[in-house]
Amino acid sequence: MSQGKRYAERWCAARILEGVPLRQAVQQLTAKDDEPAPPKRSATQLQQERRLREALKLGSWPAAPELKPDGAPPR
Repeated sequence: MSQGKRYAERWCAARILEGVPLRQAVQQLTAKDDEPAPPKRSATQLQQERRLREALKLGSWPAAPELKPDGAPPR
């Protein structure tokens, strides 16, 4: 880590978190959120996503069939 980056972190921490000890302020400012990573998608899911993107991009996504007045699909 460069000296300039450390100086910038300390400067920002001192200004933003006034009243907090400098070391603690820097830790709070530079801490990364421990959010869990999104679950890995299976090869099938990735393939489905790719095919859907391609179909939407090409405009080849089939139009929905007309519904009968009773809500049933056509035969």
